[in-house]
Amino acid sequence: MDIIFHIDMDAFFPTIEVIDNPSLAGKPIIVGGIDSKRGVVSSASYEARKYGIHSGMSIQEAKRLCPHAVFLPVRHERYMEISYKIREIFFKYSPRVEMISVDEAFLDMKGVGEAERDPIGYAKKIKNDISKLGLTASVGISYNKFMAKMATEDAKPDGILMIEEERAREFLGEKTVDKLWGVGDALKETLNKMGIFLVKDIWRYSLDYLFYELGKRGEDLYYLSRGIDRSEVVPYVPPKSLGKEITLEEDIPPDVDIVIPILSYLSERVGYNLRLRSFSGNSVTLKIKFYNHKIRTKSKTLGEYTFLDDEIFYFATRLFLDAKDIDIPIRLLGIYVSGLKKVSGFQLDLAGFRKKRRNLLKAMDEIRKKYGFNAVIRGISYLYEK
Repeated sequence: MDIIFHIDMDAFFPTIEVIDNPSLAGKPIIVGGIDSKRGVVSSASYEARKYGIHSGMSIQEAKRLCPHAVFLPVRHERYMEISYKIREIFFKYSPRVEMISVDEAFLDMKGVGEAERDPIGYAKKIKNDISKLGLTASVGISYNKFMAKMATEDAKPDGILMIEEERAREFLGEKTVDKLWGVGDALKETLNKMGIFLVKDIWRYSLDYLFYELGKRGEDLYYLSRGIDRSEVVPYVPPKSLGKEITLEEDIPPDVDIVIPILSYLSERVGYNLRLRSFSGNSVTLKIKFYNHKIRTKSKTLGEYTFLDDEIFYFATRLFLDAKDIDIPIRLLGIYVSGLKKVSGFQLDLAGFRKKRRNLLKAMDEIRKKYGFNAVIRGISYLYEK
């Protein structure tokens, strides 16, 4: 018996902002690229959506529609921290989880007895666990990924909807064609010119005709309009490495005084990301792209696992200094840590001075989660930021 859950958080970014600052509750909140004239809305609270604001809209247009809204920058690290907690909840309820964004996933419930017996009740348990994080989620349940996703759209916000296979055509028929996967503005216009406005309008055409007119996209529409989706849930695979790289605004000379602050900043970003995702690693790789687009990488296997910024920085710096033949302008610098293993928060068996540095980083991370990564960085990294 195929049972797929699609779970999507409701107004994920704005909700986290309210969790961190309860005084924002009930206010229209818009999260996005507020520091750029070309910035766009990443997410909007339901209070803001009442003014017609939606993801992808320009920040300038959002300000015109709702000038009294609270505009906030995107805090990727904080959202990822919560995303990892959500992922842990998902794996508690299904062994096959496909994360399709930071706040959205498919869960394959085939063989999960309780979910097969009582899908709605099982979904309520998942939602209850999610609510303990201060979030609400909507759950769509159906016999394939596409129909589960469609169910979620109708379940929002904070609802559960199950669509059985025998109800699929009835459910889909009256929906506009742009609700189908892959139908953007251009394809919608093409379909409208063909007299296709609603999903049920597609049913008038044969598979051969749709393929002839629209190619593979037409074939997909033929099947999706009938609730047919053969794609499978692709389980989450832990990363083999975590890293950060920066493409520089201008090429820089391979000067130690210029490169070292950048390596320090990258080390802090990588260490923070490791701790955020509860990983440590035992190999550091330095990546350099030169002005001529040639790439060079150098790696060092460590004697022990680490997620400490200064240790990552030390080995990345040694890799750079030991490379005697770097003598042309640099366009990109990157640091990666591999050989990853999962750790439980900060519960590594560290002793003495390493433990003190770990505790300092823990305090710094808490500040970053609330105010953004650059709220607290090392002095040498600040030289790069300036």
